[in-house]
Amino acid sequence: MLYFFNRGSFFALATPNIKQLKSNVVLLLGYDADGKVVVFRSSNDGKSWLIKKIDIAMPSQLIKSINIDELASGTLVSTFRNSDDNDVILRSVDGGKTWESFTLGIAHDGSPYSISIVDELKSGALLFSSVNKDQMGIILRSVDDGKTWESVTPDTTHDVAQNSYLHIKQLESGTLLLSIIKESDKVLFARSTDDGKTWQPAMVDAVLNYSGFKQLKSNTVLVAGTNKDGKVVILRSADDGKTWQPVAADAVVNYIGFKQLESSTVLVTGKNKDGKGVILRSADDGKTWQPVAADAVVNYIGFKQLESSTVLVTGKNKDGKGVILRSGDDGITWQPVAADGVVNYSGFKQLKSNTVLVTGANEDDKVVILRSADDGKTWQSIEQDFTFQYNITVKQLESGVVLAEGVNFSGNTVIFRSIDDGKSWKPILPEAMKSRLKMEWLKNDTGLAVGVNRAGKVVTYQSDTGALFLNGNENIAEIKEFIDQNKDFFFMKEYDVQATELLQRFERNNKVVNDLQNGIQEFKNVAEKNVQGDAWTKQLHLQGTRLTVIALLIYLVQIYVNRFRYNIRLAGFYLARADALTILNIEKTRKSPEEFQTIVAALSPEVMTFGKTEAPSTQQMVQVSSDLFKRK
Repeated sequence: MLYFFNRGSFFALATPNIKQLKSNVVLLLGYDADGKVVVFRSSNDGKSWLIKKIDIAMPSQLIKSINIDELASGTLVSTFRNSDDNDVILRSVDGGKTWESFTLGIAHDGSPYSISIVDELKSGALLFSSVNKDQMGIILRSVDDGKTWESVTPDTTHDVAQNSYLHIKQLESGTLLLSIIKESDKVLFARSTDDGKTWQPAMVDAVLNYSGFKQLKSNTVLVAGTNKDGKVVILRSADDGKTWQPVAADAVVNYIGFKQLESSTVLVTGKNKDGKGVILRSADDGKTWQPVAADAVVNYIGFKQLESSTVLVTGKNKDGKGVILRSGDDGITWQPVAADGVVNYSGFKQLKSNTVLVTGANEDDKVVILRSADDGKTWQSIEQDFTFQYNITVKQLESGVVLAEGVNFSGNTVIFRSIDDGKSWKPILPEAMKSRLKMEWLKNDTGLAVGVNRAGKVVTYQSDTGALFLNGNENIAEIKEFIDQNKDFFFMKEYDVQATELLQRFERNNKVVNDLQNGIQEFKNVAEKNVQGDAWTKQLHLQGTRLTVIALLIYLVQIYVNRFRYNIRLAGFYLARADALTILNIEKTRKSPEEFQTIVAALSPEVMTFGKTEAPSTQQMVQVSSDLFKRK
């Protein structure tokens, strides 16, 4: 499946996505400083690259993520949005050497959450699905590897819910099932038996908040959700999705997901109507369900069946502590193990030796790797000295080396390496190279790390089978320069945004001051008119009122003028620094770190007076930001 996931964010890292083809050619898909698509191609594991620029501009303020899929025929297909927010197909038939592109005529409204999907069917046909700006679901079909497309949109795809998408599932028989979440939160199913050419409604108004289709080994299909009366239900179909029967009604409130074991037993995790964690178990192909392990875990996270058929489940118990449940009897009974303070679990990894690793974090957000060498009965806790922001992924190379990769709270990529089956770990990224990079392990265990410097140029690094990442020339100085430039670029982006916000506040302040000036002039006009009327009592009353209003106006003007001066000076500081960094970003000749520090020092808050006690730069900026946000 190929997808374009548009998750709006100003601070989008322009790092290309990595794709290794069946031919071992490696492609990087990204975009340049002008937002134009760029494809990098390497036939020697990333040692050298050929660059192909494609004249397509991508959206300016959304994550420009380009994914690529290699079809069974070898044709490469990518889908994304252009700068006009239209769906585009990018296609290559020669392994990425040359590319053709065309728009599909599907317009979007710039929604920060939208998904376009290309599914390759067993027949080789392609289905493209998306939701346009009118909330109409669109399905296109291609039988020539994406060269031409025809509409096969069913009549039921109107009024699709915001931030939703069309979900297509192909069953083992070839039958296609389509689910549509409507604006009314109702879920509609459709079914196709002719490879997506035509669609027939399979069920109307039956399920809300469904979990997706799950096909069992017997070809039975299950869907979990709630029915129109708010009752929880599992729907079961034994005829390729043509008809559906509700089972296990009102047994579980929140479904996490299905897991079918090697024995064909099916497990479902979730919460029951009392808010207690429960696992539902079915040993008869989903016809009947029995709750097990109730109240042992409140929030279930994931399943893992080991080679021995032992089943493990991670989650949190009722005290909020992390726990692993273990079952050695096909999910009938469960015993809690490894409840040792781990709060958040990332996932399981079973190594070639059958050692099991579980990654997660403790209450201090420090990464913890749990290790079991006895089929999950006992666990060793190995804490790593960094906090993580995103899930930790574990990979074992063909050589047996084990790598754990994640991103810490500073936004830096962190990789730990183990050569003793996960007993001990060491970081393998040089200090100077710790940054947000994309990693890919090629078929020969070569590690490829990709980043983008401040000039929009792609920088790649390789590892010698996971031991240490170096660039092609093994020049650590160049690695450090890349990291410094990358940080400078995001520093500029951050302060450019803050400068814009402050200028907007200044404009609001200026309007208030102008309104006060207009009010004073109107007051003078009224006063002059009353004086001309020669009414002594009115004049006396007027003078008293006038003095009161003027005193109030002076007080207000002082407040707003101070705020005006405060904001405009700070906005000027931000803009000056952003402009300087912009110049550094686009200038072909690179500035040295010393020159950069000179510019930053000249624009530091410490050389400006904000009417406050002088403080270090960091403290001043924190105080300034805090004060401004309080005055909103």
